[in-house]
Amino acid sequence: MLRCLGEPPGIPIRNSVHLMADLTAREQGTASVLAFDLVNHPFDPQLVELFEDLNGRYFDGLLSVVPVCQGIPEGFDEREDPNGLLRLMMYPKPDAPLQASAMLYLASELFEAPWGSEEARWEKITDTLLHQMVHFAVQVDALGGAHPFEEHHGEHFTEECNRIANRAGWGRVHASAEGVMPNQDAAEWPDNAIERSGA
Repeated sequence: MLRCLGEPPGIPIRNSVHLMADLTAREQGTASVLAFDLVNHPFDPQLVELFEDLNGRYFDGLLSVVPVCQGIPEGFDEREDPNGLLRLMMYPKPDAPLQASAMLYLASELFEAPWGSEEARWEKITDTLLHQMVHFAVQVDALGGAHPFEEHHGEHFTEECNRIANRAGWGRVHASAEGVMPNQDAAEWPDNAIERSGA
């Protein structure tokens, strides 16, 4: 079962009600993103606070809160990120979107599997959410025309990771490609970047 977590400030959520948040592309200001969800579960203020903290620390508060769900939907077993997923649907079509729906998903195992401590669990949840927020930021920029859309962990994803790494004092990564070592692969970011920085 999916449980959606995260309530945008000032937007009350009720059962079977559409959640709408107007977002603009961070740099271009030309893309309107419509985020919506139908939920039957309460929202978790801890993830709202975490999203807002990461947003302020690494994105200058320019990403609006979108639903964050605990659990990956069925049909996404063959994804590149085992612990998280950004689902972005564009209307009327991907090459000329007028609006889009965006949701972030975190794997249930992050919340349910045994961990050494709750602190270690929330470090992993934080790293996973930050990774998915980078995917979201890159796609929002693409919606605004800043660069082409890309899948997975390519050039623009890597640039955003390294922008944040410079701010945080972490190691840099490279776009996923054959021959890139796991400790420098953007697909493993931010875990590998933090480890190499000694933070």
